[in-house]
Amino acid sequence: MQSKGAFRHPGFRGVWGTAVLAGLANSIERLSVGWFILEQTNSVFLTALSFALRNLPNLVFGPLGGAAADSFKRSRLLKITWASKGLILASMALLLMTGQPPVGLILCLVLLLGIGFTFEVPTTQALITDSVPPELTANSIALYSVGTRAISLVGAMVSGVLLELIGAQGAFLVAATALGLGSLVLKDIQPQTVAIALPWRAVFRTAVDGLIAMGRLPIVRILLSLTILLEIFAYSYQSLLPSIARDLLNVGATGLGTLSFGAGIGSLIGSVTLSCLGEVRRKGIALLLVTSLYGLFLVAFSLSTWFSLSGFLIIGVGAMASLFDALQWITLQHYVPNDMKGRVIGGWLFATGFGWLGHVVLGLLAELWGLQMALGLSGVIVVVLGGSLMAFSARLRQA
Repeated sequence: MQSKGAFRHPGFRGVWGTAVLAGLANSIERLSVGWFILEQTNSVFLTALSFALRNLPNLVFGPLGGAAADSFKRSRLLKITWASKGLILASMALLLMTGQPPVGLILCLVLLLGIGFTFEVPTTQALITDSVPPELTANSIALYSVGTRAISLVGAMVSGVLLELIGAQGAFLVAATALGLGSLVLKDIQPQTVAIALPWRAVFRTAVDGLIAMGRLPIVRILLSLTILLEIFAYSYQSLLPSIARDLLNVGATGLGTLSFGAGIGSLIGSVTLSCLGEVRRKGIALLLVTSLYGLFLVAFSLSTWFSLSGFLIIGVGAMASLFDALQWITLQHYVPNDMKGRVIGGWLFATGFGWLGHVVLGLLAELWGLQMALGLSGVIVVVLGGSLMAFSARLRQA
């Protein structure tokens, strides 16, 4: 099977293992913050806002993180990023242990975690592809996606159990420990293209130049535009999960963990499927089909009031989310040169930064019209978007 190829390389195994450990931390942190905010405020909107603040830094720092990944030693940059995020999470745990900190302070720390994420993702992606020969790039990205999706299953269930047993502070400590371990054991990887160390002013300029250069590539421009729209109307469903679990399905933190576990199962199915398929020739058509199916599963999920049925449907949601991510990453990497690998993922992060708008709008609509109406409407928009691009975007169909 083709998936064995990348694992033959020791460098890939090392980066993959530590990235999966960091993925566990990210999964625990995301769920725990959302549940903590919901329990403290009883507000669907503020819970959604916590997800929005995690995405918002991508707009400013996404291109900067990508440029930094192309300008500095990637393994060192990733170690610093993981260590910094670990310290923030440890601080959040300490604040909760010593009392009830203002929700605004926790949201500010979530914003800092979001900034760290903008450096983490492009650097990890670039290191993943640095660790294998060029012909294994697609396979390495697919396997990285499999690993992060698989560990999200563990993170989902662990989060629910930790929240029930020892509260959000315990969950934050576990996430901080995972990030700390990752920063300690990550080994150096020799990149395919040696980065030239630049002063930060030059890095800013590189980030801007990278965005301009990507904007001149039609297929990259289309892909990033599609990413923006799906971040707003599709991926924002995650901000409603804590409220759906507690208020619509009448299950607690463990039920939230189970729903997230279902989404993780779907993500793993999608990633494994793509990894086994190997090279997808008609990436554009596959991406648009996945987009439409993503919307259909969201609509179906919004209509369910049975926990068992919702758990089944969210598997489909998770599968489409992971397939969309992996297909667009592979397509983006295919259309840019090696020395722009970090910046193209930085551009992708910039596009995902618009997701904050989806979280805010979805939270407001859920407060005004209800959870089901808000989520169902977003799913319909995604279905229409996928169908329209399939009909009218010949360039994307031919990608």
